[in-house]
Amino acid sequence: MKKSKLFFILFFVACSLINSNAQELLSYEKLKSLTKEQIKATYFVPAKYDVDIYKIIYTTKSVDMLPDTASGILCAAVDTNSVFPLMIYDHGTVNDRHDVPSEGSGEQSVVVGLASLGYNCIAPDYIGLGISKGVHPYIHPETEAGAGIDLMFVVKNIEEVEKIHFNDQIFVTGYSQGGHAAMATAREMQDVNGIKVTAAVPMSGPYSISGAMKNYTLGNEEYNFCGYIGSLMLSAKLAYPDLLNNLEIEDIFKPQYAIIVRKFEQEKINLSEMNSGMVALLSANGGKVLPKRMFKQDIINGIFNDENHPVFKALKSMDVCKWKPEMPLKMLYCKADDQVTYRNSVYTDSLMNSMGAKSVSSQDVFSFANHGQCVLPAIQKMIDFFKQYQHIGSLNSTKNMDVTGINIYPNPAKESIFISGLVSDSNKVMITGLEGEKLMSLTIDKNDKIDVSNLSHGVYLVIITTKGKRIVRKIVK
Repeated sequence: MKKSKLFFILFFVACSLINSNAQELLSYEKLKSLTKEQIKATYFVPAKYDVDIYKIIYTTKSVDMLPDTASGILCAAVDTNSVFPLMIYDHGTVNDRHDVPSEGSGEQSVVVGLASLGYNCIAPDYIGLGISKGVHPYIHPETEAGAGIDLMFVVKNIEEVEKIHFNDQIFVTGYSQGGHAAMATAREMQDVNGIKVTAAVPMSGPYSISGAMKNYTLGNEEYNFCGYIGSLMLSAKLAYPDLLNNLEIEDIFKPQYAIIVRKFEQEKINLSEMNSGMVALLSANGGKVLPKRMFKQDIINGIFNDENHPVFKALKSMDVCKWKPEMPLKMLYCKADDQVTYRNSVYTDSLMNSMGAKSVSSQDVFSFANHGQCVLPAIQKMIDFFKQYQHIGSLNSTKNMDVTGINIYPNPAKESIFISGLVSDSNKVMITGLEGEKLMSLTIDKNDKIDVSNLSHGVYLVIITTKGKRIVRKIVK
């Protein structure tokens, strides 16, 4: 790590983030560099670029909306003359807190492979995993989205130091739990942050927790992945205390299953061990592996028959299927998926189109593949889909451009501001709060005035995109 340069970045960030809830870069470390030849030989990917891998430590928000320390990785495409899109890749369900991209999980190789195709690819570990303490809020849309969006903002702090070049394109994807997280992230960016997503491809995700997944996992057909359900109920209890304050894990599950869930909560066993214990109990004496038998009967009755039941309402809050995407969004699935039913994608596709979405679709990429077998064909289809939108720019037109000469005045601002140092017209400008919420977006020529009279007193980020470069400045009003 370049400690001297990093110190000044961290000092700047620490001094400028007045809002204590904002995302913050705490540290970063270059883990290794891989040549495209090494990537081709190791990962069997047709790599076009070398890749630098960084571990990022940063802050994001926990389920109670307070700052929490989290980890993730940035895999940056290496080419001194190119400007790359940013991609958020959300990982799938993991066995324990160490089975994450920043600690070398199998999905780190996916992130490396995607970066080698011309993306600056980031992958959050999520709250409660990696270095983040406590229980992971599994399938919780807000923290899944926040982890990726906040990581996206903080990696921009090392852009100039490490000579990593971003253009203004943003792609979002992920598989399994990562499909759910990708859907949550795209929704959050569009509906809350107002950030333009170039395209999104959620893959084999449980988008309809209270509908398709409930019916598939708690029905009358055997389902051998009971551990997911234990983790989900822990997450619901953690994320929705207003709904489940009067229900403990022991009130939800029968005693023998509640004991196993508590061991998982305390990290005495991992997800596979929790699943094995549950399956063994259900299978005892020739029993069928029906996860609904783990629950107390009043809970099952409430989940299926009472839309006002607190557990059903918690599951409903985890749904990410009911919104209207404005970006091109394609869901990929395999019809024979044995863990996440394909009906999640088919139902969500239908629902979004009924709401007026113009560019939403879904595709069965390999009808006979189960959940594990679906990974590779889904990723290949995702790459193909993104390729039609991907743009890799050139720095040649801006290599003599003095980015340090681009400044904003007056600062502090009053009624209006100007941007000095721009050398061309048609520059994109976005003004956000310190947490990334979009407040203004416009295109200006080099001598234009920007009216900021409607902004309240405070500190803001001004994000300028000009001639393939993205520059971030802060203003006070």
